[in-house]
Amino acid sequence: MTRSSRRAGFTLIELLVVIAIIAILIGLLLPAVQKVRESAARMSCSNNLHQLAIGSHNHNDQKGYLPPGGLGSTPGDPNGADGSGAFFAYRHTGLLPFLLPFVEQDNIYKRVPASFFASPFNSPGPGGWWNDGNAWAMAQTKVPAFLCPADNPESSSIGTFVIYWPYAVGPNLGTMTAWYFPNGGGGEVLGRTNYVGVMGGLGRIGNGWDIYEGTFIPQTYRKLTDIKDGTSQTLMFGETLAGTSQGQRDFSASWFGVNAMPVAWGLPDPPQWYTFGSKHGGRVMFAYADGSVRGINTGVGNRDFRINAGIQDERVPSTDIGN
Repeated sequence: MTRSSRRAGFTLIELLVVIAIIAILIGLLLPAVQKVRESAARMSCSNNLHQLAIGSHNHNDQKGYLPPGGLGSTPGDPNGADGSGAFFAYRHTGLLPFLLPFVEQDNIYKRVPASFFASPFNSPGPGGWWNDGNAWAMAQTKVPAFLCPADNPESSSIGTFVIYWPYAVGPNLGTMTAWYFPNGGGGEVLGRTNYVGVMGGLGRIGNGWDIYEGTFIPQTYRKLTDIKDGTSQTLMFGETLAGTSQGQRDFSASWFGVNAMPVAWGLPDPPQWYTFGSKHGGRVMFAYADGSVRGINTGVGNRDFRINAGIQDERVPSTDIGN
């Protein structure tokens, strides 16, 4: 007896049908996967912001005040808030380094000379942190808690901001400025951040905008009890890209150097280097002073935005400021 066997197979039509079905399933699956990924990134980002707010609360509990919004000359200071005079004699330690012991990064904090955190805050010396070997080395550390997983700030093509500062003197009153290290000149090695404190309208610059002072003011001790609008209504930390979100990324922000940011220019889309912004698709995540985290839609103008950023209970309208 002989036996013969015939191997079963797909016809061309059946194969094409199977391929079409698989393509349809992949087309349906990819958006779902992307949504899950975006949701996970947003949750992780929210947790980072929450931890920064809680760390600020712990700083307030242990030391009796919140960390300063940054160390540098104050508006109207004869040493020059506009970058003239002895501006760079100040330490220019940013806000986030003060929170290192309260976000499980005490090993970094202990390796930075204490003089870069010591009071009195409002005095020059010992010079910019980038001139100190230990501070510079620690500033290169990548701290995951300071980074939003939806973004890649290390992709910046020009450089890394180390100082944000609102002008408050002469013809530059009410202007935001920044200094940065270019890539190839130190900027490429610095650790980055997507999170900055909220300075309010323009911080404290000595004019009508000061009614919108925020939670963190450079060179200033602020307490949670100073927040008169209610901690659940007052912004504390927010996201920033420190550059454009469209096309080639130009700038990023150094976690060691940048201080709090004003909200005077609202939430434009696309975000700019002088505004808050994110990669969360039309929303920017903010931690409020009670520790809660909520998103704010982009496109919000400065008039409504600055009220939520201020700590006072005076809701007095003020003249809009231009870009």
